[in-house]
Amino acid sequence: MMDQQLLHNLRAQTRPLHDRLEAIVDGARLMKPPFDQPHYARLLRAHLAFNLSVNEQFASGMPFEVRIPAWPEADRVTALKEDLKALDVNAAGEGMPAMPLAENAAFVAGLCYVAEGAAMGNQMIHKALLQHPEFAALGADRYMQQSKAGLSGRWKAFQQALGHYLKVSEESVIAGAKAGFLHFEGIWLALS
Repeated sequence: MMDQQLLHNLRAQTRPLHDRLEAIVDGARLMKPPFDQPHYARLLRAHLAFNLSVNEQFASGMPFEVRIPAWPEADRVTALKEDLKALDVNAAGEGMPAMPLAENAAFVAGLCYVAEGAAMGNQMIHKALLQHPEFAALGADRYMQQSKAGLSGRWKAFQQALGHYLKVSEESVIAGAKAGFLHFEGIWLALS
């Protein structure tokens, strides 16, 4: 069972960075007419670069005491690349800020907290985007649909793993989440 106080503390410690990133990315811009295709493409490119960074952490060979459940790394990257192709946008990540490899699995759990939180936030954006006929006609929402698939069950399973890492090293999870928010912000700004 997830210790709710640990999760509350993680949220409290990362809230300023979350709020700053939310303001910079301005997802609300996509939730009202008219549909802003360049902004949407930038959002997808940022998610692609961020997910590739997280995948590098998993590929580093670091042993994980508790595997982050159902981490759909390949599916997310594939869906993002397909969506960007549908938008006729280059999916290459050249010039994106690099993230140094994590020192421990708890730090990576913090990064995944940011990615899973983004998947949840994407659902509000996706619901609003579906109201734009020009968006629906593009066929560029595989990532948003994939994020939704099994989200509730995946979040519950993720919380179990996250709870383990918070008990092992709360400081490392918080550091990973903070680094994740800052890394996504750096990617977003590099795409401007």
